[in-house]
Amino acid sequence: ISADEMKSRVEWDKRWSWSFDNYLPVFETCRELNIPLIALNVDSEDLGLVEVGGFPNLPRDKLRKYIIDPAGFAQFASYPYYKTYVDYVISPSYDLHQSMGILRTTITGVQLEEDMSFTRFFSGRILWDEGMASNAYKWTKANEGGLMIGLVGADHVKFEGGIT
Repeated sequence: ISADEMKSRVEWDKRWSWSFDNYLPVFETCRELNIPLIALNVDSEDLGLVEVGGFPNLPRDKLRKYIIDPAGFAQFASYPYYKTYVDYVISPSYDLHQSMGILRTTITGVQLEEDMSFTRFFSGRILWDEGMASNAYKWTKANEGGLMIGLVGADHVKFEGGIT
């Protein structure tokens, strides 16, 4: 498909604040080399539910879609490097969002009466990380011997605490 069609079909302008043109050379190279693009992210609507009401606000079937190993997910947060990830990546990201005044709007544009709490911001962030990791895992299991290269934000992989 053309770049314009892809941009339209993924609703880029609605779902992303990053410039499509910055990613266009990667997309065009993938098309030229016949490399498939795999969407790893969680659905914006599901992330928005978590930003409004935490994990209890996300239906169980949706939660299982993104967290395929609940025991491993819970254990992961107990590792010392995960605290480093939270302290040096997620907390400063929350502070930045707060200073920019953008914590009163969810990813889907729902207006909140007050700033999103750190707990809900954190819940959304770890759902995002875990969802991308789970989707990458599912793809690699379905494509034995396949090679996946992730094009993700740097904060999602720092300190081995996000997508791993």
